[in-house]
Amino acid sequence: MSHGTSPQPGRPRRLALAAGLAVGATYVALAALSGSITPLARRPLLDGLAPAPLYRWVKPPPALASVNKAPLSGRFVIDLDPQTGSAAAVYYTKDNQISLGFAEGAIGPQPGEDSVVLTLTPLDPARFAAAPAPMRISGNVYQVQVTTQPGNQTIKALAQPAQLVLFYPAPTHAFTTKHTILASPDGKGWTPLHTVDSIGQQLAQANVTSLGYFAVGESSTSGQARRSIPIGPILTYVAMGGLAAFVVFRLIASGRRRGRRNG
Repeated sequence: MSHGTSPQPGRPRRLALAAGLAVGATYVALAALSGSITPLARRPLLDGLAPAPLYRWVKPPPALASVNKAPLSGRFVIDLDPQTGSAAAVYYTKDNQISLGFAEGAIGPQPGEDSVVLTLTPLDPARFAAAPAPMRISGNVYQVQVTTQPGNQTIKALAQPAQLVLFYPAPTHAFTTKHTILASPDGKGWTPLHTVDSIGQQLAQANVTSLGYFAVGESSTSGQARRSIPIGPILTYVAMGGLAAFVVFRLIASGRRRGRRNG
């Protein structure tokens, strides 16, 4: 007849709780790491880690010519309200390399016009001025044009800022590269815009108040603390995740040993 101590009935519950807390701590650590890298990466880890699609070049580098697909353009007819102008909407090409989000009234009422045509056209950057040093143009140049119907007049200024998002080619050194959206009314010179750069998604986002030509400028951030990722926080997050895994392992191992002794 065994006189050993019977297992404590609350132990499995405490073990499960501790494991859950450890897993939660790991999730929070990884989420904090992704959020510290880029604002656009602040989303649940369950969204997945699928790689971005291959960039579509107007004129691809020789090494990518055999696998390149031509980029797509977009054409959209936008109705105008006589009082408020255009409605709020997002317009994008089917390859998702450019999107433009309009707030209500971004295109104001146009006397005598009932609609406008928005076109998004990819172009070869070799046709345009070089990016301001030390940047270089990464990917295609996109022309964003709005013309009235039936007057066929070009609208160059927006009544409300629009949100422009450009997809760019994968950088060679992801965490030492900065991307900035460049704007130009005629392609003869570029103005950098305040940009949110999501390197993991290869997306650059900026607010625009005028239309014309847009591109992504790429530059190195070597020696720039503004875009660098400090190694200290990374090691902290890794240590937190490792500690959580170690706690789970020790709790499981301890429970098994107690179970064998009690048996």
